[in-house]
Amino acid sequence: MNKPLSTAARHFFLSRRNSRLFSSIPTELTSSQQKLLVQLAKRTVSKTGDGRTHQKITKIQERSKVLKTLHDDLDVYAELFRESGLLDEGDTFGRALQGVPSPSAMGAKVGARVDAKVGADAKVDAQADAKADADVGAHAHADTHNDDDVRQLLRAVEDVGSLLLQDVVDFYKSVVNAEHHLDTDEVKLEITPGVGGLEAKLFCSDLLSMYEHFCKLKDFQCTLIRGESDDAKDGHRNIVAVVKGERVYEHFVQENGIHRVQRVPVNSKKIQTSTSVVFVYDEESLRKKIKKKMNLKKSDLIIETKRSGGPGGQSVNKNETCVKVLHKPTNISVEVQKTSSQMQNRNMAIEALKTKLFSFYYQQEKDLFFKCRRSHKMSGDRSEKIRSYNFINDFVTDHLSNVQYPGIDLFFRGDGLLRLVDHHRRVFYRHLVDETLRFILARTQE
Repeated sequence: MNKPLSTAARHFFLSRRNSRLFSSIPTELTSSQQKLLVQLAKRTVSKTGDGRTHQKITKIQERSKVLKTLHDDLDVYAELFRESGLLDEGDTFGRALQGVPSPSAMGAKVGARVDAKVGADAKVDAQADAKADADVGAHAHADTHNDDDVRQLLRAVEDVGSLLLQDVVDFYKSVVNAEHHLDTDEVKLEITPGVGGLEAKLFCSDLLSMYEHFCKLKDFQCTLIRGESDDAKDGHRNIVAVVKGERVYEHFVQENGIHRVQRVPVNSKKIQTSTSVVFVYDEESLRKKIKKKMNLKKSDLIIETKRSGGPGGQSVNKNETCVKVLHKPTNISVEVQKTSSQMQNRNMAIEALKTKLFSFYYQQEKDLFFKCRRSHKMSGDRSEKIRSYNFINDFVTDHLSNVQYPGIDLFFRGDGLLRLVDHHRRVFYRHLVDETLRFILARTQE
């Protein structure tokens, strides 16, 4: 029943013999994703205007061919094992199109079947002659050899899958979405009260505490830069913190949105529903994007002068020292009459206009981000939420995944949030890989 390993498989084993792969990507290729990669191995990469893109797709395709060869080898072994009765007709292993069992689980299953087969043969052959005993020993040796090959193949599928996963993610970062923030190690965290008055402000403080505990568990550095209240009973308002750590953005990005709390406030006996809005962003990247929009052109400005008003002597109404600057694209205007110099007032007006424009474009980017997350107004309304914290029934509901987590204290200690964030990261990367594979296949031909 021996079947020699393909050249591609043996070459891969030799290249990976002294190393095991480690990836920071919190997921593996799904069966459907492996199916797409097998399809890619059989297609022709279209010539594109971008040579780098073509080269990167070709690299992924070449590695996909190795994956396809490994699965072809496993399919042959599966058929051999079924013919020998070591694998049921409906069973399969290593077939990417139907889902690949873990190497340890599949190896244990095959090994158990081999042991059972050899044991049964040994019992029968114990009553036969010495020649039959020798045949059984040879048969057991062959089965063990094949079992080792299958284990090797399954490990190879896992390894080449990890390499392909990293290739696909790198392709996403460099081609599909070059403006990604996945490698960002510093983010700004804003928490603002929504609906609920004082209770909403208190909930902002609770959320900040939850994120601080989470950062300790992840060894992130969380520094509060705005939001401390003189009176602890008033909670925090408009909290701003900086969080630093390895790949911190991908850990916090799913926190963006409205968080709803249901509990009995300390100053009431009735259940109250309140909200807080969380916004996490890459400040450096956002500033660069806004500065590009703030590239003021003379054609975009209307500068008017007039006589200043108010106290200041006779010269106030004689000279046109008051300056008004209007930005036509946004219709934002600034008027300055602080000094008796028109030039100084003009310079101050332009600087004040830049400050206003930065705030305007910042809010625009923030609204656009939330709109992309299917949150229309993001005004803080209770119906627009990503997560609910129900203190009455002691559970947290994540509306993004539609899953409930018991033990609300675990969340505010950071442990429950850690579990949820890990789940979100896995889902996020699966969607990322799906999007990237569709992008790649659209640039190939059958």
